Amino acid sequence: MRLLPPALIIARSLLEPFGNLMWILNETEENQREIRLVRMINSEIEETEKYIKYLEELKSNPDEVAQLKEDKQSLENYKKEIVKNISNCPQLEKDSNKNKPDFKQITTEINKPEIYLCYNRLSQSIHGSHAATWIDQESLGNSGTFGEIIEAYHWHTPLYVCYYTLSIAGRKFLQEFAGNPDRFIDGEIQNRLEKALKS
Repeated sequence: MRLLPPALIIARSLLEPFGNLMWILNETEENQREIRLVRMINSEIEETEKYIKYLEELKSNPDEVAQLKEDKQSLENYKKEIVKNISNCPQLEKDSNKNKPDFKQITTEINKPEIYLCYNRLSQSIHGSHAATWIDQESLGNSGTFGEIIEAYHWHTPLYVCYYTLSIAGRKFLQEFAGNPDRFIDGEIQNRLEKALKS
């Protein structure tokens, strides 16, 4: 059984939450984290509105539409509470109606542009194109190779993404909220993991 394709999909699913979390935590100026959270909420509201519109065009389940409208209202109420608490911030009026940037811009703003390259490549596995062109092609045709074609080195990317997102985000979270990052993953374990992943 080939476990690599689903592992690549899982690894890809970690990158956006990682980027969003780091995008908020990396902001240290007063009220800026809240403004970034508002921008994320704006994006969620916009996507919910699009989905509601699409369901209404399809004359889909009215109960689902009603639930989504309630969800949208909850998001709007949450946004209002945040905005009310930082109403004295001069940048609020300028930024509170913006959406969050796209993922490429987020990776640039958190100084991790290399993450976008990994994200872009892993996205091909979700879309099927990457898996179709290299994972499965060896099994196709009269001269196809039967059996397991995945080598150990193929696992480097999904394992590294899982390690990287967990360790970097975990240490950053503990650092910001008075925890001890070294009790989460200490230097020795981190070096051993990185050495194993690079071998």
